[in-house]
Amino acid sequence: MKISKREQLLLSILVILLVAFAYYKLVLVKQNEKINSLVSQRNNCEEKMYKIKNKIATQPKIKSDIKKTNSKIMEDLRNIFPEIEQERIIIAINKLLSDSSLTGNVINFTEPKLTKLSGEDNEGKKEDKVSTSDELSNLVEKYKDINDEENKKVENKNIVRENKKIPNGEAQKMSINISFKGNHPALINFIKSVEGFNKKIVISKININTSDGNNLSGTLTLDIYGIPQFNKEEYVPYDFDVPHGKNDPFAGGIIAKDTVSEPKKETYDFLMSVRAETSDLPTVILGEAKDQNEKTYVYGDKNDVEQVSMELWEKAGQYYYRYKTSRDKYPMNYEAGSKLEPQGNEINIKVYSNPRKSNGDMAGVNFKINNKTNLNLNIVVENDDKVAPRVNVIKEGGNINIR
Repeated sequence: MKISKREQLLLSILVILLVAFAYYKLVLVKQNEKINSLVSQRNNCEEKMYKIKNKIATQPKIKSDIKKTNSKIMEDLRNIFPEIEQERIIIAINKLLSDSSLTGNVINFTEPKLTKLSGEDNEGKKEDKVSTSDELSNLVEKYKDINDEENKKVENKNIVRENKKIPNGEAQKMSINISFKGNHPALINFIKSVEGFNKKIVISKININTSDGNNLSGTLTLDIYGIPQFNKEEYVPYDFDVPHGKNDPFAGGIIAKDTVSEPKKETYDFLMSVRAETSDLPTVILGEAKDQNEKTYVYGDKNDVEQVSMELWEKAGQYYYRYKTSRDKYPMNYEAGSKLEPQGNEINIKVYSNPRKSNGDMAGVNFKINNKTNLNLNIVVENDDKVAPRVNVIKEGGNINIR
């Protein structure tokens, strides 16, 4: 059969269309599905990358906030014993009795237990439970081990952490029963000494009997509370013979309102601490020495030199101050400043520094200060690195002495 040219052309077009259709269905459609799948994967990866970048960007702030929180926790715990040691507590109680001229004998101690500091049961009594495994101390050690591993960047995917929370609102508690003899003033002095002691001691029970003349006798119960400290490497062991303890985050590892190393005659208006970035506390803390609520504190936290500026001035017989770091300032109404009541005839600032930990330890401070008052301003820097000091004081005006 003879095919005309017109039919040949139509058959050629049909074959081309069939080939094109087959190519579209068998190749292009599958390729398009694969492309769409890859585009979707790319979008998912970009979204994950965006989230990861955001997390990375917020990590420095989160770490800084954690250190700031650590500082506040240490301040809140400064009046609690870091651990309960019978021998040292006996020394403390004997000293309190001796200083008060009260004769007393320790009858017995109870074993340390975990007791709730907040929350009461239906009968309104605090719930105690015996600690048979030193749970708080064990948790502190685990925290310390985890911190050491993170600081050293040790990779160990096989580490299994127990899902165990720190007991909520609990502390170790030990009760001490004491028999005493003495006159009324001696007993009152002892009670005042206990209330004024730099660690929390509670007189939970007291029984008083009259004796010969003006003498009294009786028994009393003292409750001792202890919370193990999480930052042991920055804790200085307390000494009961002197006002002890580094009670705040400034002194070496912790700011102290009354530090062991400070003679009683030396008082400071402001305290600053400067430490390594690997510390659990911010690299720079500055605040009023008498501020127990940390309302005047400003912070800096980076492995670099922090720029801190401070200005003091006098107006109508009243002294004012203001200061700031790269992230904080005080007061919030910075231009107006905050009132200052100097502790003496001079303004004194204590700076607690620390030797550098390694060649990569670059944390430090440029402390720019301008004294526009008529008082001398003294800056005492303690324990700074001898080779590469962390603290650089820049005098911008006024009477400023560096010791």
